[in-house]
Amino acid sequence: MEPPKVFASYSHDSDDHKQWVLKLCTKLVENGVDVMLDQWDIRLGTDHWNALG
Repeated sequence: MEPPKVFASYSHDSDDHKQWVLKLCTKLVENGVDVMLDQWDIRLGTDHWNALG
């Protein structure tokens, strides 16, 4: 069975919020969830549509 997959979408309104999301996603990964997070998977200049495919 494949692990559950999550795409984390959130507002970038503050560094504190970005850190909170990062901690949440890290905990999800530690518990077997396949997480796609922009801070890990999408770099400046990346074609976002292709990155999501």
